[in-house]
Amino acid sequence: RADSSKPPIAKSQCNLVFLDPPYNKGLAEISLKSIKDQNWLADGAIIVIETGKSEKFDTPDGFIELFERKYGVCKVTILEWPGK
Repeated sequence: RADSSKPPIAKSQCNLVFLDPPYNKGLAEISLKSIKDQNWLADGAIIVIETGKSEKFDTPDGFIELFERKYGVCKVTILEWPGK
């Protein structure tokens, strides 16, 4: 558990990451960029992001969107980080 918008440099990379920032604050893209920049993502990593149902989320460059579904008040987006 950590503030994913300001993570420390990773000691080891992760293959699976769950991001659940507060809804409707625009933090999903910020957190995703931060964990990428701090070397948290292994090549081929899967990232599961939960945002508000109507919250705008644009898949950042370099990531591949695999899945997006809305459930109740939330939206789940699954991305892959293919690597550098």
